[in-house]
Amino acid sequence: INNVGILPLKDFLDQTEDDYSKIMDTNFKSYVFATKSALPSMLRKGFGHIINIASIAGIHASPDSVIYGASKAAIIHFTSSIAAQYGSQGIRCNCISPGSIKTRLVPTDEELPESELRKIPLGREGSPSEVADIVVWLLSTEYINGTNIVIDGGKIHGVWGWAK
Repeated sequence: INNVGILPLKDFLDQTEDDYSKIMDTNFKSYVFATKSALPSMLRKGFGHIINIASIAGIHASPDSVIYGASKAAIIHFTSSIAAQYGSQGIRCNCISPGSIKTRLVPTDEELPESELRKIPLGREGSPSEVADIVVWLLSTEYINGTNIVIDGGKIHGVWGWAK
């Protein structure tokens, strides 16, 4: 399970090349090399499952996290590419794209602007255990490969994020 991310909320024009490298290295490159490290053993065994945690920011635009969103979009594409290349050898690769989940990266319900909370039909943020439930389910099923599962409470999208 590849699950890491940094989310610096910075205007795109204010981000430096170092900012870009740090975000892409943490949010995408780490997934690439963790997967590259795990694949040989999985291939020898003839089975394995890789689960990548991305974000709805990789699907829906956010005005305050352009590079973050690009890094998460890269994970979604990487997932389907690994699934396509290694599925015939018993390797499944899937992705989960959470929306507002109560973690250190996102504000708590009290901090989430009411305008954003109203866009979530379930009326609340998700919990880490709800994401973990999807991980467990993906590990228990044998025929899902190369997919991206969005967990966002049915959020009504447009521009995603906490615009200033």
